[in-house]
Amino acid sequence: MELNEWMSFDKRKAKEEAKVKWIKRKNDWVKDTGIYSTEDLIADYVRKTNGHFFKPETMKFFNSRVSATLFPSPDEKVIYFLTSEQGPTEVQRMYTLRYYRPSDGDIGEPEGHSFQQYDTLQKAKQAAKNRAQSTIVIQGGLQYEKCQ
Repeated sequence: MELNEWMSFDKRKAKEEAKVKWIKRKNDWVKDTGIYSTEDLIADYVRKTNGHFFKPETMKFFNSRVSATLFPSPDEKVIYFLTSEQGPTEVQRMYTLRYYRPSDGDIGEPEGHSFQQYDTLQKAKQAAKNRAQSTIVIQGGLQYEKCQ
């Protein structure tokens, strides 16, 4: 087996193992979304909308990146995620807290948060954890609960 095939197999295996562990979680809403990774979130968005948010040309235009960490908020029925953008004249990459609502595919910035509000990924992650108010964190499909 070649290295690329092995890496692909290993990633699929890890994702399947993650899904099995995740399904055992008691949180039915998060389980029912079927969103275990950023890739799942993007696929769900594409399925439900005809939006441009994750289109390659849009991402390239804004020089956007999407963090692999997701912060589900079962109480609000949204999943928080982070993006970073760096304009052509900007020296520093800045971070934005966003929400995704699986029920209708809506993406936006939560009330009280603004575009490129955070200057570091760590500050943006902390804001997402605080906003989600949940013990559940999805890190690349492999981490399921914050230490308490």
